[in-house]
Amino acid sequence: MNKNSHTIGIIFRTAEIFTVAESTFDNLTLASHFEKRAFFIFVTVCQ
Repeated sequence: MNKNSHTIGIIFRTAEIFTVAESTFDNLTLASHFEKRAFFIFVTVCQ
């Protein structure tokens, strides 16, 4: 039970990080589509 709660917490935390990153990129008009893609790949690999 405790382990499941921890896993759910990690999932929500990761989703929160991705949402913030996505919002930030939406505000950066200089970031091209490729740069956005590369950033998300980088974040995923580093998790």
